[in-house]
Amino acid sequence: VPAGATRSTQLAASLLGVGRMTVVRLIDRGELGAEGGAVHRRIFVSELARYQAESSRRRRTAMVDLAEDIGDGMPPDQVIETR
Repeated sequence: VPAGATRSTQLAASLLGVGRMTVVRLIDRGELGAEGGAVHRRIFVSELARYQAESSRRRRTAMVDLAEDIGDGMPPDQVIETR
């Protein structure tokens, strides 16, 4: 893929495994860079790769933090009957 290649919000959503509106919200919040107007936005492939790497890093960090919280002193899960 050429360095300057861009993708539509729909294709970006498909590549990220999220909905198109999620990509639009990420752009609006500044978490994902894009070019273009309010309707036809294009996302650079390099920006998608950066966002995927950052998102993966955040997930890994959260999993490590969660794993550190689990210890021998933690009580086992209990099944709660709801019906």
